[in-house]
Amino acid sequence: FRLEKAPYEQLSHVTDDCRVRLASLHQLSFSAHGDNFEFLAAGRLWTVPKSLRPALGLLHNAREVSVTDLVRALTEPSAKGDLFKSLNVLAHNGVILLEKN
Repeated sequence: FRLEKAPYEQLSHVTDDCRVRLASLHQLSFSAHGDNFEFLAAGRLWTVPKSLRPALGLLHNAREVSVTDLVRALTEPSAKGDLFKSLNVLAHNGVILLEKN
């Protein structure tokens, strides 16, 4: 447990050396929506570019995954910026939990 740091890490920016996990869902359930994918989490419907599907599909609540591994899962390397933006938004909204190494 790292409770004394948890609130600060949760609100910090996602970096390559972070580890993440879903806050409550076992895994995300995606559905196609035009050129994007949607998933329900934290009481909201989220829409993400299809290029992020392989990376976000690795998220689980029972295990952490490194951001580096999420980046490696991208089939389009140019999607790294979108991944970081999405992870930051998801962290700030309590969908994922961050841990800095």
